[in-house]
Amino acid sequence: MIYMPKLILVTGNGRNIGKTTLVEALIKLLSSQTKVYGSKVVKLGESKGSFHGDHSNLSNGRGGNQIDDLIYDTKTRLVDSIIEENMECPSKDTARMVIAGAEKAWFIQSSETELEKVITLWIRQSEPDGIVVCESAILRSCLIPGVMVAIKQSAPWENLKDWGLPFTLANVVIEKSVEMPDYIRWAEKIINQFDHL
Repeated sequence: MIYMPKLILVTGNGRNIGKTTLVEALIKLLSSQTKVYGSKVVKLGESKGSFHGDHSNLSNGRGGNQIDDLIYDTKTRLVDSIIEENMECPSKDTARMVIAGAEKAWFIQSSETELEKVITLWIRQSEPDGIVVCESAILRSCLIPGVMVAIKQSAPWENLKDWGLPFTLANVVIEKSVEMPDYIRWAEKIINQFDHL
């Protein structure tokens, strides 16, 4: 397991429940005090443009700064990728992170079996020297963040997904109902609660 004490991980058990909105709020507040970076980590093959924003313009390395030496998955014929946001499409989640105040943001895709290798490579080559705010449903399987925030949506909700990890791993659990929580207020609470950030 990788330990990143300066990483805030935002995760949850549904789509369209406000994870990116909370990430933006955290970045906006933190960037006024310190260097902050953003990242989005998804399972290889799950980069659905309707949910994460279309990253196809970055996938060939010409649209963004792609880190080399990535792992090739012989089963799926897809390549794990680490791509720095280039701001060509401002609606993407990683572009929204930069707009909120992140120095840089990366979109990372990985198979679950290679995730720890890919994250280790990203840390080594990108060397983020501040707080990293990351949105991911899979990252906790190989990494222990400084703070983990989980947004828990209860049924009925059409975009619930099997998160696969217990909510007891989270330092903060936000219970979401039909209405969207006040994520600016939650971001303030999270930053104030954890003095190591």
